[in-house]
Amino acid sequence: MSKFRYLLGGAVAVGSIGLLAGTASAAVTYAFTNGNGQTYATQAVNSSGGALTIPAGLSLLVTGDAAGTTTTGNSFLLQFTLPTGVTFTLDPTISVTGAAGGGTGAVCTTTASIVKSGGGNGSNTVTYTVPTATGTGTSTCTIALSAFTVAGATGLGTTTVSTFVDQGTGFTMKEQISASSGATPSLNQATARTTGLAASTSALGFASSNLNAAVINVLPTSNGTKLSQAGLATTNVAFFDAGTLTTTLNTSQNATATGQFTFTGTTTTVTVSGNFTGVANAYLAPIGTVTCATTFAGKPATGITGSLAGNAITFTGAATGFNAAPGVGQPQEVCVYYTGTTIIGQNPFSSPVSATASIDSTTSPTVNLATETYNGTVQPILYTGKFGAYGTFIRVVNTTAGAVQAFAVVQSDTGSTGSAQVESALAGNSNDLVSASTILTNAGVTLPASGRAAMTLLAPAGVFFEQLAVSPNGTLTNLP
Repeated sequence: MSKFRYLLGGAVAVGSIGLLAGTASAAVTYAFTNGNGQTYATQAVNSSGGALTIPAGLSLLVTGDAAGTTTTGNSFLLQFTLPTGVTFTLDPTISVTGAAGGGTGAVCTTTASIVKSGGGNGSNTVTYTVPTATGTGTSTCTIALSAFTVAGATGLGTTTVSTFVDQGTGFTMKEQISASSGATPSLNQATARTTGLAASTSALGFASSNLNAAVINVLPTSNGTKLSQAGLATTNVAFFDAGTLTTTLNTSQNATATGQFTFTGTTTTVTVSGNFTGVANAYLAPIGTVTCATTFAGKPATGITGSLAGNAITFTGAATGFNAAPGVGQPQEVCVYYTGTTIIGQNPFSSPVSATASIDSTTSPTVNLATETYNGTVQPILYTGKFGAYGTFIRVVNTTAGAVQAFAVVQSDTGSTGSAQVESALAGNSNDLVSASTILTNAGVTLPASGRAAMTLLAPAGVFFEQLAVSPNGTLTNLP
């Protein structure tokens, strides 16, 4: 006949302890709680090599429901089991407190009567023999586990998100009552119950927001050198608000669970990656500023000027003081400024501008910033005039129903630059063949002896370009 029921209560975290349903009765109830589950910083776990302190707070609440329940002379084994590979490095001790109804309480005994009977330091289990006492009806008592230390909890060094759950996943610890003596009561649990004991998270929080898509205008008068962006008061501007980056010291414990984990460094390094063709300058706004000045000259005095190298802009000294404010986000705007004369490289939806933050040996996951996309066709052409008798032409294909304009931005290998109109009103659904030399002449550029130059052809969406070589007999050859 069933004698007891086992109830799991309280919120616990990744890592666990558990009580499983055994027998049920109106006589005595048990509720296992973890009132002090901790979330550790993954950085702390890695620094300690998986050696952690688990604070006191694990307890078994026992309540007598029927006066005069006779348990004197009985005992049971109470065993706690850590995950595979994790061991105790300090024997936890058990204490008994209570009882609300007087005496030592239902199924409780004195602390001195409880003895460790197996496992402990160096093992992943610890077992206690617990003598029982006489229940007094409404009395309650608590069997509590002291703080203890463990080794080998390296799994918590890679967990980035975890919650306190009543499940057998994550970093867990099991509890089981078994081998009880005496026929009244029978305390055996058929299966151990598992519940959360500890959680972990990276102490470096890094997120992006305020992401307004930008459109690079390929038509006059911008010709791909300026853009328009939602949220800006004006259009066709030479700057890009890439979005807000927020750095947070996530609330998490050090390895000894004695306080908030903090980094050794006091600032982060932010690296923003993307296609930065046409970029002249960039800055990271001061903490709390989530807008950009209209020109780089308007940079706030405490803004951080970026270092541009290829496809990366680096901001050193970001998130100043974030270590001192656990759980409080530190927002900073990413502000990018273009030359206003060079065609802007696009960062489309498939490959937007992105960012990471780093401090000490920790680098955050990559977050995306705003996108920049052309509002038409942009086609680069590499030109050389050294084809002898062959002439070089640009074929313009208008697949739209309406007349279109097309333009070219030209840069000679001498450094000479210019622009020219290629089509003033090419009719819908028609094609044209335009001499490359005519475009170069109209752009006013000077070619070197090699005859080489680069053209970027611009037109509305639906217009396409290709480069052709035309032989003296009129044969057309596609050029790459």
